Amino acid sequence: LDIAQPHTHPAAAEEIWLQVKGSSLLFFGNRLLRQEPGEAFLVPPTNTVPHSSINPDGEPQLWLFYGCRK
Repeated sequence: LDIAQPHTHPAAAEEIWLQVKGSSLLFFGNRLLRQEPGEAFLVPPTNTVPHSSINPDGEPQLWLFYGCRK
């Protein structure tokens, strides 16, 4: 089990994460969701959504990341 520290970002920072390969769990706000290849999530630029990706089985994953800071 690998987990990134749940965190937020300063206001005006926006992120998009696309799961390309592998499956993961997504901690997003107060929800725990399953993330499959082809699914993406948007972290809004509000500094109010803690988020973290969790690799439950240790298998390799591939992500496409886009971030914008104003």
